[in-house]
Amino acid sequence: YVGLTALATVVIRPLTGWLGDRQSKQTVGAIGVLLGAAGLAVLAYGDGAWWALVLFAVLFSFGDGVNSVTWALVGDVFGRAHFATIRGWISMFQSFASMPAAVYTGWIYDRTQSYTQVLLAFVICYGAAAVVLWLIPQPSRPERLEVAAGRALGASS
Repeated sequence: YVGLTALATVVIRPLTGWLGDRQSKQTVGAIGVLLGAAGLAVLAYGDGAWWALVLFAVLFSFGDGVNSVTWALVGDVFGRAHFATIRGWISMFQSFASMPAAVYTGWIYDRTQSYTQVLLAFVICYGAAAVVLWLIPQPSRPERLEVAAGRALGASS
């Protein structure tokens, strides 16, 4: 199932990137994260059935595959001047957040002999991330780019 998730991501990553170039990155990102959350919910309640694991693998790959769109959104919102610095800080916080999440997951399993409770907590986190992505305002294009685009359109007609 890990291999299926990786294979699905190989298809989904360029698909979501293509959609992100043609539709709102905020919407594509939010829907991708919600599909990843749906995958976690299927995993939590699928009772280990093969079809549930396949559905989880495909749905969860959207949550991972939309990553390129969300990074492009960071560039759209904050620009290129400090993109590497911003990406570094975001990645650092993601790494710090994943460490206690792994310990929390193990602790919950040790207490309950089930991952359901922790998977639901992750579904809530994914849902919150989707709301944040959905609510990010459409970034405005810098005036110099608008002028350049207008000139390019005027030159081609």
